Amino acid sequence: MPKSAAEIFPDVGNSMTLTPEQKQARAEQAIAALNHKFGRTAIQVGGLSPVPRMSTGLASADLLLRQKDRATGATIAFGIPRGRFTTFWGPESAGKTGLLYHVIAQVQRSGGIAALQDAEHRFDPIWAAQLGVDCDMLLLSRPNTLEEACYTTEKLAEAGIDLVGIDSIIAVASSAELHDGKGKEFDIDHTTMGVIPKRLSEFFRRATPVVGKSPTAVILINQVRMNLGGYIVVPDFPGGHALRHYLTVNIRITRSKTDRKPIDDRGLTPNHTVTLKVIKGMNEGQEKETTFFAEYGFHPLDDLVEQLIVSNLLPTKGNGRYQFDGKSYFRNDLLEIVEPEFDEWYAKLLGTTPSASPSHAAK
Repeated sequence: MPKSAAEIFPDVGNSMTLTPEQKQARAEQAIAALNHKFGRTAIQVGGLSPVPRMSTGLASADLLLRQKDRATGATIAFGIPRGRFTTFWGPESAGKTGLLYHVIAQVQRSGGIAALQDAEHRFDPIWAAQLGVDCDMLLLSRPNTLEEACYTTEKLAEAGIDLVGIDSIIAVASSAELHDGKGKEFDIDHTTMGVIPKRLSEFFRRATPVVGKSPTAVILINQVRMNLGGYIVVPDFPGGHALRHYLTVNIRITRSKTDRKPIDDRGLTPNHTVTLKVIKGMNEGQEKETTFFAEYGFHPLDDLVEQLIVSNLLPTKGNGRYQFDGKSYFRNDLLEIVEPEFDEWYAKLLGTTPSASPSHAAK
């Protein structure tokens, strides 16, 4: 018969009168018992460090997702958290997949390994390469069922892959929608209410400990739906409440058209703006939303120059001219000044060291 708590700790009723040395000794006994039963990582004493992050390669997004020291205001970390779940959701053609490709490209530039699960079966290697993705080094899978996508994510996290992206989590059907488990396929009109939320809830309960102990960042692309039945139609994403609760970072992406003249001699003419809004995140900054220009993808150099101007690191002198090193320049000239020292300017904007900046993100 296993011993009860009263037998192990006979003075449990007098715990309020224990000395600090006695409490420490009992705590060490409990820690030893837990580590013996569940492994040496069952409980940790001290040594906790900030959640590691990975840069998105875009100054606007990294500023939005940075954590600052409340006392000094210094940047502690910025970007997508590792060992956590992040989602990009919004309407079609808003820039969700494009932003995911930029993060994948940044991971590859830094020497990491990225994997993409193309659940929508529409991966375009030409477009991805234009956004900086090394398609020859990308791990690509096209899962047939939701269960296969979830299993693949768990195994890649156990292997320590830097980034796993799923585009999109709601596009793949569950095996319960396809057959009854005995080899018989269902007709297309077979009703399976609530299967996807149930499977996603099971997946998150299983995968959260695995991903949390790994250096893997999992990014889920999701769509948008409307919650009907009330006086106000509220946009939301499908997948059930479990998907919302298990997310560490929840970013909504929207876009709107805009008119803008070319900003340099390369013919870069952003024709719409992209807005990132953090619905749920680990950032401590006051700004929860950021907007930047885009055209067929995002442009890290132009975005960095825009943020340097907004932060007054490149102060304006009016009439479209900006001041730097005692001289005034047009915006086109600023691009040529910032590009050779991209990492240094990026670090200056975020208040970090150049080694922590997204290397060669301007290329």
